[in-house]
Amino acid sequence: MIVALGVAGTIKADKARLRGELRRLRSERGLEVGSPASRQAAKAVADAALQLPEVYEARSVAVYAARGRELDPSDLVARLSDDTKVSYPRVAQLSPPTLTFHVVPMSALVVAGFDLLEPPATASLAPPIEVFVVPGLGFDRCGRRLGHGKGFYDAALRRAPLAVRVGIGYDFQLVSEIPVEECDEPLDFIITPTQKLATGARACGFRSAKEDLS
Repeated sequence: MIVALGVAGTIKADKARLRGELRRLRSERGLEVGSPASRQAAKAVADAALQLPEVYEARSVAVYAARGRELDPSDLVARLSDDTKVSYPRVAQLSPPTLTFHVVPMSALVVAGFDLLEPPATASLAPPIEVFVVPGLGFDRCGRRLGHGKGFYDAALRRAPLAVRVGIGYDFQLVSEIPVEECDEPLDFIITPTQKLATGARACGFRSAKEDLS
């Protein structure tokens, strides 16, 4: 398990070092999206996520289009209720970092900046989001998340404080401690192919977020 915080150095420097290490691990141990092993891992994560009433009862869920060696949420999407509105993020502006979420099938996503797949500008905006399924380079058991450093997801989560936040990734992405700054938003659940953690990070009153569910 990686130890995120060094003896010395600033939080930003600690984050930069950890990002580099996690990117290296992802290139070595991550599974290519669409591969049989990737689909198996995605199924295990979907099985665990759908045990959470906050997820399977949600009527508006925001996900992401996995790329490269990210954990793919598409199996989870396929198993949500037909009544659930599934939305994907679109970069609305770079500064301040702003995402908008649009209801489209994954087949309608288009290639955009940062080599991401995102909805076209004409796609319908999502209704108020009840659950965010969030990617990341790394997570810890306290609900801290390390992204790519642009701040898009932190800003989106901050604008929807009542929504449940679920981080998904591979087991190697769950580390001992993520260094955080005031602008970093915590997650309520962390799910990997072998672990399901309720972090209690926001003391948010969700009954199932008060215990470790693994």
